Amino acid sequence: MTLGNFDERAAYQIVEGIYSSVITNDITRRHNIMNFDLFNRVVKYIVENVGKTFSANAIAKFLKSEGRSLSIEAVYNYLSWLEKAFVIYRCRRYDLQGKSILKTQEKFYLADSSLKYCIMGFNPKSVAAMLENIVYFELRRRGYEVYV
Repeated sequence: MTLGNFDERAAYQIVEGIYSSVITNDITRRHNIMNFDLFNRVVKYIVENVGKTFSANAIAKFLKSEGRSLSIEAVYNYLSWLEKAFVIYRCRRYDLQGKSILKTQEKFYLADSSLKYCIMGFNPKSVAAMLENIVYFELRRRGYEVYV
């Protein structure tokens, strides 16, 4: 399979280079993140859960179950920095009864779905989530506000 003038391996290398430069240079250096492995694990958690609702607390609990420790405040910072670097986009939850936007259980979508395959590899089970990712961005492109 070729993509333009690139074969599949070359395409993955390009995406890995983009991921590394954005994560390493734009985020970890700018915000002086000392524990790159822990930050990278948070990024992987987000990528694995594209299109699913979760909270910063859920990420902190997941890391604790792996024997790692990270404050909820740090998770919020990581999410914010990833958003500011245009790696992820937040889809807020909307409460129909109270007609207010809730602060927890949001969804996050990847700006570039190739990042998921670069980080996690291809998994046929993730196709539905990636289609949802595409629909989210198409709705946003057409000017719609999108909520969960």
